[in-house]
Amino acid sequence: MLEVPDSIIQSLDTYAPQADEQVIYRDEAVDHSQLYTRTDILPVIGQVNFAIEFQHYFNQGEYDVDKVTFRYDNDDGLVGEMRFLLLPDGRYALSHRHVVEKYREKGVGERLLKQAEHTLQSLADRRKQPIHILIRLGQRGVLQWFKKRGYVPSAGYEDMVEAVVHHPERFVFDDIADKPSDDPIKRHEGIFLPSTVGRKIKDTVRINLEKTLTPQ
Repeated sequence: MLEVPDSIIQSLDTYAPQADEQVIYRDEAVDHSQLYTRTDILPVIGQVNFAIEFQHYFNQGEYDVDKVTFRYDNDDGLVGEMRFLLLPDGRYALSHRHVVEKYREKGVGERLLKQAEHTLQSLADRRKQPIHILIRLGQRGVLQWFKKRGYVPSAGYEDMVEAVVHHPERFVFDDIADKPSDDPIKRHEGIFLPSTVGRKIKDTVRINLEKTLTPQ
């Protein structure tokens, strides 16, 4: 994993305005800046540009919360990205994850998650406090993917995860009908109750998983 400099970890810890050349967008409501960029090499794909972007909202609200995005780009554009929301209780919620279609099944998501966790681990070390990562999902394959990477059910979701994993006959696993407009891939294995009529994301059984990064 790339070692992110201490100065960047400090910027993630405490907001500070970045130099003008690092600003993506800034007004009286939000400061969206690129904190860090560096060339990296991904297996199979080759050379990419890794970047960390930070969005700071001056007036925090229900939807206006700070966001940190980890992304890979190459000469063709976006390769993949993961975005975390900094919740009022201090947890980092993985709210968006996307890998461009032609780069899927090549380890991009795995590498992005490890890089994000590695960076947030450095932040936990700096603070000398644990950092808690939260993900909310509604697909069986996504549930299994994150469980294999050390994520566990949040309090109150243990029985639901147990049922999905060991009693699949209690659910219907079907394609999710709605998806982001820029994503041509169908979302498979949405978790639905047999009584559920709709097949949109809002109709899926929602499950919270989490992982704690302990300072070292």
